[in-house]
Amino acid sequence: LTLTDPASAQVVKTSQEVEIFDKEPIAILSASPRSGEAPVIIYFNAESSYDPDGELVEYTWDFGDRKRSFSKKAKVNHIYKEAGSFETKVTVKSTNGATTTSESIIIQITDSK
Repeated sequence: LTLTDPASAQVVKTSQEVEIFDKEPIAILSASPRSGEAPVIIYFNAESSYDPDGELVEYTWDFGDRKRSFSKKAKVNHIYKEAGSFETKVTVKSTNGATTTSESIIIQITDSK
């Protein structure tokens, strides 16, 4: 910062170090239903996720069945076509590039009869 005193034309220079703290986003995942018979559509919601000092710009969905999806939307659905126990999660990304992954939700799918 440079300041000039208009009366004396004296120039004063000063500097100060500033630290910028970036807070990580918070990823919160819900799913409904959490079980069903194959094939079944499961609805995933990460709308409760947030960034304390910015915006969320991307959601990476891991459905636990070797399928992933990238989206700018906080809500998606996924069809499970086979029986199994699937560990699902979402990773959220903030405007400054910070990412956080939610706790996992287990989806239980059984064979149709």
